[in-house]
Parts: sequence; C-alpha cells; structure tokens
Amino acid sequence: MFAGTHFSTAASRERYCLRFVMLRLCAALLLVSGFVLTADRALAQSGLSERADFAERARSAVNGGIAGILTSDCIDPNTPRPYDLTYLGLPAGDPNLSESNRRRLNEHLENAIRTSGLAINVNAAENASVVAPVLARTEEGSRSIERLVNRLYASTFAIAVQALRPAPDVAHIRISIFARGTDGSYGCNRTIGMDVHLPTLHVIDDVPRRDDLVELDGAYRLALAAVAPKLIEAETLTFRPRFGLDGQCVLRQRATDAFTSAYFELKEGELASWLDGARLPPLKTGAEGGAGSVMTVDFDLLEPDKPILDLTIAVETEAGLVARRQFEAVVDPADLVGCAPGAGGYAEANTVSAPANEAGVDTIVSESSAATAEEARPRKLVIIANRDYRYAEPVRYAQNDAAAIEKLYAEQFGYAPTEIDRYEDLTKAELDYLLGTDGQPGIIENLIKRGDTELTIYFAGHGSRAFLGNARETTPYLLGVDSRADRLDLTGYSLDVLMERLTALRNDKLPDGQITLILESCFSGQSNEGDLVTGVSATAGGPAPVLRATDGVVLIAAALPDEVAVWDNEYRQSLFTDAYVSALYGEADQERFGGDGDGAITVGELESFLQMRVSRRITQVRPEFRQTPQVAGVGPNVVLANLSEDSLGRDEAVEREHFERLTAREILSAKNSAGVQPYLRNCIYCPLKEDLLGFLQEERSREAIRRAEERHARQLLKTGTALDIGGYLDRCEVCAERAALEARMEELESQDLSALEDEALWAKAVSADSVDGYLFYVNNCTACSQRETGQAKVDGFCQKMSDSVEAQFPPDKSYDGLLRYLASCNDVPGFCGKCARLDEAQALVTEIESRPDFSDAPADQVAVATRPEAQQSEANPEWLAYQRAVARGEWRDYQNFLTQYP
Repeated sequence: MFAGTHFSTAASRERYCLRFVMLRLCAALLLVSGFVLTADRALAQSGLSERADFAERARSAVNGGIAGILTSDCIDPNTPRPYDLTYLGLPAGDPNLSESNRRRLNEHLENAIRTSGLAINVNAAENASVVAPVLARTEEGSRSIERLVNRLYASTFAIAVQALRPAPDVAHIRISIFARGTDGSYGCNRTIGMDVHLPTLHVIDDVPRRDDLVELDGAYRLALAAVAPKLIEAETLTFRPRFGLDGQCVLRQRATDAFTSAYFELKEGELASWLDGARLPPLKTGAEGGAGSVMTVDFDLLEPDKPILDLTIAVETEAGLVARRQFEAVVDPADLVGCAPGAGGYAEANTVSAPANEAGVDTIVSESSAATAEEARPRKLVIIANRDYRYAEPVRYAQNDAAAIEKLYAEQFGYAPTEIDRYEDLTKAELDYLLGTDGQPGIIENLIKRGDTELTIYFAGHGSRAFLGNARETTPYLLGVDSRADRLDLTGYSLDVLMERLTALRNDKLPDGQITLILESCFSGQSNEGDLVTGVSATAGGPAPVLRATDGVVLIAAALPDEVAVWDNEYRQSLFTDAYVSALYGEADQERFGGDGDGAITVGELESFLQMRVSRRITQVRPEFRQTPQVAGVGPNVVLANLSEDSLGRDEAVEREHFERLTAREILSAKNSAGVQPYLRNCIYCPLKEDLLGFLQEERSREAIRRAEERHARQLLKTGTALDIGGYLDRCEVCAERAALEARMEELESQDLSALEDEALWAKAVSADSVDGYLFYVNNCTACSQRETGQAKVDGFCQKMSDSVEAQFPPDKSYDGLLRYLASCNDVPGFCGKCARLDEAQALVTEIESRPDFSDAPADQVAVATRPEAQQSEANPEWLAYQRAVARGEWRDYQNFLTQYP
C-alpha cells in the first residue's frame, strides 16, 4: 500500500499512517451514516417516521370537535349541565378487527374521552353489539350513523366509532361526534378520521386506501348473518373448507376452529342479536356432510408475502345455491407458515354451478332463491323530498311520502341505514351537486362501489315545463325549492340532463347493475293546489313536455306529462306513492290484482297495478283530474323486485306500526322513562319518537334537578333555619325530602322566641365569620346555645393576635423596637387583655428617655445610643466623623472614616 512512497524519518512515516487510519475511519462513518439516512428515509416513506400517540391525538381531536360544537350555539341553552355523552365504542364482533385490537382501541379511546377535561358525563353504551353489523361495514361517513344514533340514543352528545381495514397492520378509525340541537335532532356534527398502526397504536399517514379487509372470523360472521334467514328449514349446516394452497400450514386447522367459534357466537353467544330472531341449524364439519345445507369456503393466498386470504363463501341447500360472498381476510402470519399460493385451481367435481335465468345470463342464485341474490349485491336508495318551496305552493305530503318509501325499502327489502340517504328541501344548486349537470357528474356517482350495484332514486316535489322563453320547449324540469316556475329554463333542473347522467353512469360504472328513477311529481305546470305560476295558465299553449326514457334506466313516473299528481288528504299521502308502496309490499304480484303470484314483481305487473289503483282512488278524491302512472325504459317482463318468503304484507306492516304506536303511548302515559331506550332500540317504525325523546330529555332534566335539590335538602336538615326551609319548599320543583323538611320546620317553629332569636343571632355570626360577630353573640345572646363555641372563636382570635404582637418585642431592647411593640399593643382589642410584656416595655422606654443625653440626641441616634458600647459624647471626634459620613451617604466618606478610625 505504501509502495512508491518515501519517508524521510520515522516520524513522517508515523504521521502518514495516522492520517491514513483517520481517512478510513471517516469513510466508515460516512457509510454508516448513509445507511442510517437511507433507513430513515425508507421508514418515513412507510408512514412510521413521525408517530403520534393514538390516545393523545384522539383526545385532542375530540376536545376540538366538542369545543367547536359548544361555540356554535346549536345546543339548546336550557340543556342541563354537565352534558351527557353516550360513547358507542367499537362494537363486539366487529368483523374488521380482532377482539384484542378492538379492546385495546376501545380502552384508549374511552380513556381519552373521559380524561378530556371537559365538564361532560361520559356513559358507555351497553348495547354496542346491536349496531355492530351497521357500524362495522359502512363506508358513507357520519350521515348514516347520525340516523342510527338519532334513533337509538337521546343524550346531548354521542360519539360513534367505526373501524375500516385498509392494510393488515393498519386500521382506519372514524370518530363521529353528534350533538343534539334545539329541535331534538342531531346537528353541528363533527367527524374525525385517523389511520392507526395496530402493533404500536400510533397514528400514521399516507396509508393506501383499501378499506375492504376483514378478519377471518369476521368474514364467517357476516356470511352466516346474511344467510341465516334462508336456513330456517335446514336440518344441519355442514362446514366444508377447500384450500387452493400448496404445502402444510396451521391455517388448515385454524380455519375450522375460527368458523366453529364464529358459528356459536351467533347461535347462542353475545352476538345472537345479529340474527334478528333467526336461528342457525346444528353444525357439522368435514368433507362429508349429510342432509341439510353446506357452506363451502374456498381459501386462496393472494400474495406469498402478505397475510391476506381471498375467501369465496358459498351456501347451498337442497333447492340450490342460496348465496355466494367474497372477502379479503386478514390472518395471523404464523398461520401461513409453510403455505404457498396453489399452482392450480379446484377440482371440477368440487365446484358448485349456478343455473341461468330466462335471458340466458348467468346468475349466482337459482330462481327459487332469487330474493337472496338481492341481498348479495350492493344497493343504494337516494330519497329527495322537496316540500317547502319559496316561489310555489308547498308539496304538502312530500315528507310523508319519503318516510313511506324509506320504511318500505328498509322493512321489505332489508336495506340497512347505511344504504339509504335522505335529503330534504334541496335547492337547484344542491340538485346539481348531488345529481350532476350537463357534462359534470354529481356526488351520487361516488356512491357506486361495484359494477352490479342497484341504485334507486326517489324524488318527491314539483315538476313542470318551462312557461316562458322558447314557446316550443318540451323539456321537463324538476324544481329545487328556490326554482322560479316562470323561468325554469334558467332555474330548474332538467330531467333530460338527469336521464343523460344516469345513462352514462349505467354504461360506465354499472354494466351489471340497475338504476331506477321514481318521480312523485308531474310536469303539466299544475299542482294539486292549482297553477304553479300565479297569473299564468298551465294549459295556455305550447306542447306537453316529453319524458324521455333511456335503455337500461327504469323510469317510474307518477303521471303522464300533461296530467297532475294528486294528493290524498284523507291518508295524508300522494296517490302514486301510496299505490307504489302497496305494490312492492306484494300486492302487485297477487292474482287478485292481476299478478301471477310467482314471488317476482315485473314491470308489467307494477304498471298495471299502479294504473288500476290510482285511477280507482282518484275518482273518489279528485274526479276532475286524470292521473296515469307509467313505467318506461325496460320491457314488461323485466323483474323489478323479488319477494322473499318472509316478506311482510302491507296489512302486517300497518299492524306492526300500530302496535308500536300503542306501546309508545303506554310509555308516555305511564311516564316510564326506563322503557324509552329499549323501545327505540327495537322499534322499526318508531312512531311518536320525537315525543318519547322529548319526554326522556324532560325526565333527565328533572333527575338532575332532583339530585341538586336532594343535596340542598340534606344541608337544610342539618343547619337550616325555619325561614330557610320555608323558602326552599316554596321554590323547589321536585321538592326532595319534603316530608322531613316540613317536620323539621314544625320543630323549629315550635321553639320559644328566645331560642329562635338565639338561632338567628348565631346564624348571623356564622355568616359574618369575624371576631366582632362572634363577640357580639357572646355578649348579647339570650339562650346562648352556642356560647362556648362563640367564646372559643373569640379566644382563638385573641391568641393569634397575641402571638403576633409578642413576636415583635425587640431582642436588643432598642428604643425604636420598644415603641413599635407598644404601638402594636395599642391595636389589641380590650377584650383580648393586655400584652404579656407591656409593663416591661414601658419601663425600658421610661429608662431610656430619662438618660441625660436623650433629649439632645438626634432621633436617628437613639437606637445606637441605647446600646452601651455605642454611647458616645457629642464632642467625640470619631462620633462626629461618623455622623458626617452617614449624612452624606457616599461610599468614599465611609471608606475615609474606616481608614481614619480603623
């Protein structure tokens, strides 16, 4: 290495070697630093470089959200304080999380909320498992959760927590804060989202959005809960796992154990409420099943280095395939040790085939179980109810119609709250934002998650054609609540544009889906109350508007373009909506109304039933009008809805609603506040809900007042006077301890006058809490029931003052100190007696003042002169020099004095 290098001396050689070693050491340090920086950069890219504690971030976010609500003036100022907060944690059985992770997250979240420092009473909900199926699978945000919380709870604040699973080791936690406003509903809500690294419970950023992973046992529970109503008649259920994996691994046994646990949790454990009264048949496992139903689960490993399984769960009965669901499930990496993706598929003999429908299109279910296929596909119902118009007559029963449609789809077809969005009184701009404009999609397209989604849009409100502008205009318009009926070409929402947007949505995003548009409106320019535009005749000239249906989009209209959609004032509902609800409750399929009774409602059956029912009813309520509902866009044999075997008829639905109404009235009449929450948890229609919530809020206010008055009453029983007790009984609302207080007041009033006077005098002394007050009582009391206590108070004051004065006696017995001591003695009240050393101090002062030199000495010399060692004659030169130095106050004079007189 040193070849060709000359060293003149050994020292130079040594310096060179040292320099070489240092260079090598620096290079090594740079290499290590580069490695560390590269690792840090990689860690940062993974989102784990800057971690924030989950509990701290949640506490800060919740505090900010609640503080923002409290400063927004949306809470009734008369709401009792401290406010109540219901905490709906991550529910038991959440399919997106393991039980251990759910408990850890709940513990940290609840602790963060309880230690937020806000004056709020936090109560954890006991029935969180009831809402588990809804909260765990939603992707919509706070609006759908708000509807659920508003239905179940009545506290001032409510916090609902959701968990999604974007990655195996990451959970997306969504915290929704709800505040109950002055109208009794939740408003001014806040939603907080954060991604949490599950192994460390730290917040991380930049996590790829996936949100569709579940735990293995969670996938089992979701599938079992979905098919349980279809297995009522099954004798047994056989679990049959099939592995598209190579190698031997723990997963093969773990898969069966997890299924068994999930099965018994739903059958007889704490998650039995998921089944809503349905039952699961006895369980069998293994490849050989017996009579009954079979649940086949196919396991595939997506990637060898990721703990994610692709599950295909199929349930088959003797009648055929009931349902097929697919999941991506997270498993413990230890369960996959030894597993590898399979090289081939499954054997043909193990594959369950599905029959084809009449049109020759493959379907995942047989005709006998068509209703279950509806459950397997994604669904979305969007309801728009425009009632209060600014420039037109109100649509009187729009909200009633919307409620009937929401109830129909929730009860008859099993729509979850997360699958229903309801909007009221939308403006033209809000219709544009929701439904889209010419060339611009609306946010409704963001609701589509899969290509087989079933989308239904219901609009209740005014429709019309344009009156001014182009005289030949045939475009029909939907009216926002701020639309002007005289210039709909400028302020209305074009129905043609809506149909174009829906057609594009069907072609681009819903190749296997279905779109249905239901219009509870007419386009003749008239309403049930008359002309939309005052002074302009609806029938004055111009062609009738044209409703342009498009292929693939089912258009169901309440009336022909030149007709009026009539209201039924007796039933407080629109004729068309009332008929549509009856049709989908199954009447359109019944033979007595022209149906074939096959359990499927076709376009032809629906249109025939609507026209028959509406035409018959309109002759009874408004015979001067004609109204002909129409269904367009698809052929008459297309099936619009399948009725399951356990579907409710409308009569049964009315009976159930009536029963719930009677139950609500019983709760109100009995003032049974404990029965409100159980009723709201289990009701379907929830009539008189607002009355029940108002009653519950009133009872909670009375309970808070009762607790406060109880504390006051207990204090009055101990120390209150007859006057205080009488004032309390005159002003109290709940009047806790009334009997005891009245007895105490009678006892006090029966005492003699001197005792009452003595009691009042002592109360005044206690209120003043001063030595003068207690001394006045001691000197002027009559019965003197508290003389000893009052005298002890006075003696204690005198002792403190004496101790303070005696501490001022000068240890050096200086003249000034003695004068200060005597002055303090003069401040001692006479009832406390004289100072202990008063005579001694007076004698010393007299002795000092009697000295010969006392009267000629300056005042500032007395203190010094009283000391024997400092007594000097005025003629003493040293004393005179000291006086001059003190008088000037300069440090040089002191220095000269000390030099001259050391």
